[in-house]
Amino acid sequence: MPLRKILLRLMLLSLALSAAGGALAVLTAGTDVTWRVIGTGMATALAAGLLLPLSLLLDREKARPPGLLGMAVVVLAFLLTLALIWNVASVLGPGGTNAGDATAFTLLALLLAAPPAMLFLRLVSTEQGRVAGWVGAAASAAAFVAMLVGSWLDGSVLSSSNEKWWGTAAVIGLYGGLATASCFGIGGARRVLRLAGVVISASGLVIGLIGVWRDVHEGGLIAVAATCAAVVLAHANLAMLCPLNAGQRWVRVVTVVAVVSAATLIFVSAWTKQDAAGEWDGAARGAGAAGIIAGCGSLALLILARLNRRMGTASAPQSITQVALVCPWCGRKQDAPLGESSCAGCRLKFRIAVEEPRCPNCDYLLYMLQSDRCPECGTVVSGGTGVAGGSAPAAIAGNLDA
Repeated sequence: MPLRKILLRLMLLSLALSAAGGALAVLTAGTDVTWRVIGTGMATALAAGLLLPLSLLLDREKARPPGLLGMAVVVLAFLLTLALIWNVASVLGPGGTNAGDATAFTLLALLLAAPPAMLFLRLVSTEQGRVAGWVGAAASAAAFVAMLVGSWLDGSVLSSSNEKWWGTAAVIGLYGGLATASCFGIGGARRVLRLAGVVISASGLVIGLIGVWRDVHEGGLIAVAATCAAVVLAHANLAMLCPLNAGQRWVRVVTVVAVVSAATLIFVSAWTKQDAAGEWDGAARGAGAAGIIAGCGSLALLILARLNRRMGTASAPQSITQVALVCPWCGRKQDAPLGESSCAGCRLKFRIAVEEPRCPNCDYLLYMLQSDRCPECGTVVSGGTGVAGGSAPAAIAGNLDA
């Protein structure tokens, strides 16, 4: 039986058990065990519901690694949830309460680290995001390990040492994300900009870790400067990668200028600090206004980039002017131009057209496709054998008229 049908049936069964348990709890005035059965059923249904869309990622070659990771995370989160519902930590004796808290925080750490890790693994399969994907995945793994240690160390999640571990995870997540953004397209044009972003992000990481573990509160202005510079460089790098036409580039310029202005005003505000009344000074107000413009502009860049991608038309490759064929009537080998022509031997008429093979759902180019599904959206497409050789392969539609 296909995996998706199994998951759907598991969801239905879990919901049925939850409904029956809930009705029984109401009729019998409820017991602790009954409500735990209901929680188990709901958790099972939720886990199956999450596994269903994740299983779709397995059909797409480039999305298979993040899909597998997501399914493993859902299963592990389900087991941790069951441990919390049934109070498994109580069997540990006096330390059971701390173990229960640690289990809950482990579940939280898993839910915080898994989604970005899945995104970064997806980026690994792209040309521009390969390096960025590995950097982000490493940062997610390091942050998860730090949160895991902070959840179980010393038996108390609220101890000072454990708080430092969670602070470490926050610092790794912040500057690891900025370094990942600066790594997009690394090695190509604007390499100096990207390298500067990575170096400054790494510097901010070191400063942040020193501040967490040594409780250093002085020199915060240096940390603010490093963070602002890392944000500006990371954002500028991503903005430059958005495909825009000539009439849309002003949006990128305005957005980048707004980010630079906001970062500069934040630094100025931190430098001058607030007034005695605790109200925002002019620099802080300006940073807020510039931040709003920067946020709206960034969303506009994402929308425009997506629109420009989806609006691509399926036109014939410009480099193809003729095709090599064998006349189906007389068997003569020849080169026939695109459009209307005739066989040089028997005068059989040809009407030849070429077009790029694209997915009917997302317009993704399907050159050299080896499967029956679009690698971008998973839509079933016809063909899937690919065309070997040539600088610009094409799907050929020909009609032969006698």
